Amino acid sequence: MVKTQQRTLPFLLADRYRVTQRLGAGRSSEVYAAHDKRMGRSCAIKLLRMDLAIDDGSQRKRLEREAHALANLKHSAIVSVFDVEADGDEAWIVLELVDGTSLDQVGVLTPDDAASVMVQIASALDTAHHQGILHRDIKPANILRSSDGTVKLADFGIAMLAAAGPGLTLAGTPIGTPSYMPPEQAEGLIGRFSPASDIYAMGATLYALLTGRPPFPVGDDHSVEATLKEVINARIVSPSVLNTDIPEALEEICLKCLARHPKNRFQSADELRQVLQQFIDGEPVQLSRRTSLKHLATAGVVGLAAGAIWWQKNKNVHVQSGLKPTTRSVGNQDPAARRNEAILPVDGIAAARTPLSDGPPGLVGTLEGHTEPLMSLTFSPDGKTIVSSAEDMTVRFWDIESQRELRQCHSDDSIRIIDAAFSREGKMLVTGRSLGPAPKVRLIDAASATVIREFNGHDNWEMVLSVGISPDSRWVGAISAAHSTQKHGKPPKVVAKVWDRKNGRLVFETQCGDELSMVALKFLPDNRHLLISTLGRGYGTRLFEIPGQTEVRSYSNSANQLRTIATSSDGNFFCIYTSYRLSFFRTQDTHVFRSFSSDRCSDFLLTPDDRHLIVAGSRELQIWNIQTKSIVHEQQSETVRFDKIALSPDGRFLASGGGGTWNSEKRRVVGDGDYAVHLWRLPEAVWPERIGSLHH
Repeated sequence: MVKTQQRTLPFLLADRYRVTQRLGAGRSSEVYAAHDKRMGRSCAIKLLRMDLAIDDGSQRKRLEREAHALANLKHSAIVSVFDVEADGDEAWIVLELVDGTSLDQVGVLTPDDAASVMVQIASALDTAHHQGILHRDIKPANILRSSDGTVKLADFGIAMLAAAGPGLTLAGTPIGTPSYMPPEQAEGLIGRFSPASDIYAMGATLYALLTGRPPFPVGDDHSVEATLKEVINARIVSPSVLNTDIPEALEEICLKCLARHPKNRFQSADELRQVLQQFIDGEPVQLSRRTSLKHLATAGVVGLAAGAIWWQKNKNVHVQSGLKPTTRSVGNQDPAARRNEAILPVDGIAAARTPLSDGPPGLVGTLEGHTEPLMSLTFSPDGKTIVSSAEDMTVRFWDIESQRELRQCHSDDSIRIIDAAFSREGKMLVTGRSLGPAPKVRLIDAASATVIREFNGHDNWEMVLSVGISPDSRWVGAISAAHSTQKHGKPPKVVAKVWDRKNGRLVFETQCGDELSMVALKFLPDNRHLLISTLGRGYGTRLFEIPGQTEVRSYSNSANQLRTIATSSDGNFFCIYTSYRLSFFRTQDTHVFRSFSSDRCSDFLLTPDDRHLIVAGSRELQIWNIQTKSIVHEQQSETVRFDKIALSPDGRFLASGGGGTWNSEKRRVVGDGDYAVHLWRLPEAVWPERIGSLHH
């Protein structure tokens, strides 16, 4: 533990930052929680230690270098830098405050959980390496996991520009943590530092997450010098010796990272990310070179480079939250317990042509009226109407051609509608709401916006999170969460229900986990089967047959991070967002057969001909060709949101909107002022191939 002279709390920096809590300290700096009075936000302040702030210019340059490195790195798994400032002898970095804990505090993780963490960090590291920045101190203490499960790579204090040489790394300056250093770093061979050096540290971190200790630990009876000698010379104990539950494929990945010679490691962070994702997806792990323990041995003792080997043992710099590692459960995989009938589509119906002219891609209209962030967005099957619901307690019907509001649901029928879905012929709209009295699921007449039928089965405390209607309009489905159980310290009870539309009778009900927010359901085109997808690892995504009221199968590694399921037009495959990837499953198989990496996905959908995947991410839109896995169109905007998207039935036009961001302190979506629905014409290259046969 580093003992430093501590500042008296609270104190004010530059008459702007009110510093309230000391979070931790390293050998050269301290980290505090603070409030930025000018910006009105919480932040973290990284200050030089009081005994270094005045008389150690190199440490101040190190702090400035960290700020420079972070300022140029934009990635969801890298702690963001807001500013770097100085006032007299004081210098500090203003950073994103992560509400969570560092991974050196959570103990041993399950193999799937550890691999999922490392996939995110590998993606972040790939971004850093492409900008010529080596981290050089990757370890569990520098990986922070927030309360929502996302992870952040922190502490670029000894980062080095790969193309610029050693820079500020001088004798007397810490250059890493012995237990996680690669051999070339332990030897002080700065000229040999490369992306492969960070890959070694990734392997040491994965080793620690799987076993509870790094490959070469430093302890009371084991000096730093002895540890450095082991890093350089000793063989690594296979992680499965310490934890017999580690799968062989994941162990091989770990050992390849820890190869003695850099050329035998993964040659890029992205290559490491890909094989980790193969493991998560249950696919055979393909290593370019099989690694065994013999690759980790060295032929002799290499001397330590005098004056070039240093160490640091940083304290964690995070807010304690008691976050526990998650476990995986794929459900019952006994083939005898699964039905294996074919999933057959119904007859195809030609899509109606949206009544807007052809032209170049881009923004063609803005529908203004909502005063709070959008909750749902959907096109009518005839392509003439968009229906949107928002936090302002309204459900609005918009005419596409005139771009004007047609009508609204009555006030009692529009209380915080979270999800809505049209019937296939477009005459009815199913809505589900989270506030107000039961019934929470209602069938609305699309022409008049009046209630046709209400479906009983929920109480006033339940929140309806997802709704759907079968293609033949026979079944109405919903997933709800009884959040009243949280008052008694219990997780919310999440339940899926299906009713007969004509008589309102409940025909199917099943409990589906305990995740309050990320749930979705989707009826398949055969009118018999229903997909239910949740964030819970113990539940994931499952297929049910409604008439027989039976579970058909569950899908491996299928915890869904969004309230969306995209199904193909024939129902033979579907897509969900899991582990920062858009993962495709065949309906009759349990494993991923194709996936796309995406760090910033807020919504997604398939085009009507199943050729393209449209991925939205707050301020950007990407369209992927599914077969070639290439991006065919990108759209970015500083002013328009893509949090929610909906596609016209003919695949020519896209509606988008949002207007809100998640506030971790308030635990809710906070509006940003842009509550309009925006209408876009897509490029002709992504229009469905049957566009010429659409009805006019």
